[in-house]
Amino acid sequence: KKLNPEPTPAEEVTTLMIRGIPCSFSQDTLMKIIDNAGLKGQYDFFYLPRAGNNGSNLGYAFINFVDNKGAEICMSTFHGVPLDPSRSMKICTISPGDIQGLPNLRKHFRRTAVSRGSRGPVFLKVFSEETEQ
Repeated sequence: KKLNPEPTPAEEVTTLMIRGIPCSFSQDTLMKIIDNAGLKGQYDFFYLPRAGNNGSNLGYAFINFVDNKGAEICMSTFHGVPLDPSRSMKICTISPGDIQGLPNLRKHFRRTAVSRGSRGPVFLKVFSEETEQ
């Protein structure tokens, strides 16, 4: 079941699905690549699902940015780009996630078994001038 059956207007998209990730990438590796693109501290949710016991990822990830600007930068920086051209032919494709926004992601992952393990989604604290918590 989809949480948002109607498409989200482009200006409201903050959650992206990234495909074409080399299976050898760890969560840390991918997060460093995103951080090094100038997006460090711009996202509050990151999830790179992994297969069974061998730990290789499934080739896709979800990331939620604190605002649409971060999502747009990520899309324009990585869409159509190979993340590890020397070792993998995979080309990165980025699209809006089916579940949009941190509150909806929290609600979705709260009851899943994956969120209780060490391989689950990462919720990050983001500190900015506008934080009112």
